[in-house]
Amino acid sequence: MRRLALAAAAVTISALACGGRAAPVRAPPASLGAVDYAIAFDDRAGDVTGVARLPPGSPTAVSIDDPLLPYVADVAVTEPADAGPVRRVADRFDVPPVCAARGCTLRYRVRLREACRQIGQVDTASVESPDVLEAPPSSWLLVPEGAAGATRVRFAVTTPPGWSFATGVYGAAAGWEIALADIYTSPYSAFGRLRTSEIEVGGARLHLAIGGATPKRGDGVVARWVTDAARAVTAYFGRFPVPEALVLVVVDSGDDVMMGKSLSGGGASVLVHVGDDVTPEDLARDWVMTHEMVHTGFPAQPRQRDWIEEGLATYVEPFARLRIGQLGAEEVWRSFTWGMPQGLPEAGDRGLDNTHTWGRTYWGGALFLLVADVEIRKRTQGKASLETALRAILAAGGNNAVRWELERALDVGDAATGTGVLRELHRAWGASPVAYDVAGLFRELGVRRVGRAVTFDDAAPLAAMRRSMEGK
Repeated sequence: MRRLALAAAAVTISALACGGRAAPVRAPPASLGAVDYAIAFDDRAGDVTGVARLPPGSPTAVSIDDPLLPYVADVAVTEPADAGPVRRVADRFDVPPVCAARGCTLRYRVRLREACRQIGQVDTASVESPDVLEAPPSSWLLVPEGAAGATRVRFAVTTPPGWSFATGVYGAAAGWEIALADIYTSPYSAFGRLRTSEIEVGGARLHLAIGGATPKRGDGVVARWVTDAARAVTAYFGRFPVPEALVLVVVDSGDDVMMGKSLSGGGASVLVHVGDDVTPEDLARDWVMTHEMVHTGFPAQPRQRDWIEEGLATYVEPFARLRIGQLGAEEVWRSFTWGMPQGLPEAGDRGLDNTHTWGRTYWGGALFLLVADVEIRKRTQGKASLETALRAILAAGGNNAVRWELERALDVGDAATGTGVLRELHRAWGASPVAYDVAGLFRELGVRRVGRAVTFDDAAPLAAMRRSMEGK
């Protein structure tokens, strides 16, 4: 659970996005400009030591993500030396008045390895392998509580020989920089024995960090997998959606892709676990990496709207892989004919915005986008599509490093297509269950499935549209 205690303007969206609670704002938030941190990791103790330089005008308290509070120790003002003690009060640390009056230097320690072992939540703090500790910046930055969300948080990190630091936070001149408003939704970051490299694709730079075991066929199979996934996403969106991103791959024993997640806000990141016995053929067939990368192509949403983010990744991923030859059209439509019916409302459904089952979140969202894609193409006689809308949202700055209201994104997409399809469909499907004839739509598109076999009827009313969706 991320605890948000930022400016009122930043709290509403962030609290929804990560389930946190917003501390009451008792005074106008302090506008600090920037707060600088020097972060050092000690591999023997597993501790992070932070030195924060709080500028004049800073709030009188600092805080950290709630689950990390028991693991914070030795908080003290080191400059000026006579500032007085820092006191722990409930869920914050009160700093001496001199910090607000003249600024001060604050030193603290986070028992990160212990926190990772005890918490074990990948979005907060977790041990991903014996030598990889994953913890976003909200887990080791002690930040001014109640400062303006626009305050810049700049940090540099040092690690001992043999250890590295990797993060999805956007890079800056001397380290990394993020807005305070994004701290509690900040990207995955890791301290570990990481094998790092850079991949440039689609106008972006991907920071690949591999930890854990070495794949039996070498790290190259992982790098190729990441590159191909990025190529697929680029083929659909026209470019990779964010300028840079962390791809953290942890190698365990096994022969499969075991999990994948993305996390963003002030940057972008993907975390995937994969077995050490995977082959290039295994990874070429896998959908997880592409699915997670598709998430970078839409603004971050609150939990209530997870369906649009997961639905988008579910819908776009197979088309993106089709574009680069990883899938055939039969495989795309086989997955859709199996999955789309699972997105239909069941008893007790209250619309996409209010029903958070697996089927409604992933396949209900994908069905929304399939219907939108078809309707946009119909109304524009094929001159525009869902892809047109998504590229326009991206061109307007709507990637998942930022948070937008869903309505804003849909409006941008509708303007690009010259239709009102996205907003109309959301008004109909967002708050109410809507029965939809999925089987009828597939018949119109000329998609026939018997068992696992898929065939196409090119005489169907929307067969030409289906081929256009496939890029033909």
